[in-house]
Amino acid sequence: MVNKSVLIKDYLELSNDIDLVSYLNISEEQSIQLLTERNQLRVRESMINSSEITLDDHFNFINSLEESFNKAYWVCLNKDKDIIASLSLTNIDFLNQSCEAGNFIFSDSLNKGLGFLVNYLNRLLAFEILGLKTVTSRVKFSNKSAIRLNDFFGKRIVLDNIKDEYIYFQTNYSTWNQVKTKAINLLAYMK
Repeated sequence: MVNKSVLIKDYLELSNDIDLVSYLNISEEQSIQLLTERNQLRVRESMINSSEITLDDHFNFINSLEESFNKAYWVCLNKDKDIIASLSLTNIDFLNQSCEAGNFIFSDSLNKGLGFLVNYLNRLLAFEILGLKTVTSRVKFSNKSAIRLNDFFGKRIVLDNIKDEYIYFQTNYSTWNQVKTKAINLLAYMK
């Protein structure tokens, strides 16, 4: 069994002066800011659950993370300690060494190359910290920039009998090792 602490731990200065702080460890004010951003139409329309979330449901969800062994959520803080993005690993299966990665960028941080960094951090957490072997991502057809980012990190996969609005991507550990150095070099350039 995995040590639960890796799922709720904060990871400071993991890459490019970004701190990852577990949803469980952010302040109430930050949590409300997170919910406000998540409920914006721009964010919701790209999410699997595109419904608005109530404050009570939001806090109940965060509290549920304390007991969960199959999902983890972090906010990304810049060097000024502002929230710039949210990332998640869900459907974590330690037996099959797999998970699904997700993220969204805060409005004030759009068009600054952070999507690349956040996608990199998703995979860094999954492969290097959690020791998983496969990361799957689901991206809506309408989210062209996310499709391009996921093309860099993995390959598109076709699932039988899937007729929905998503493109699925998969990154395995071997692919991660092939793109990791390229990603690190790009991130150094973006810094």
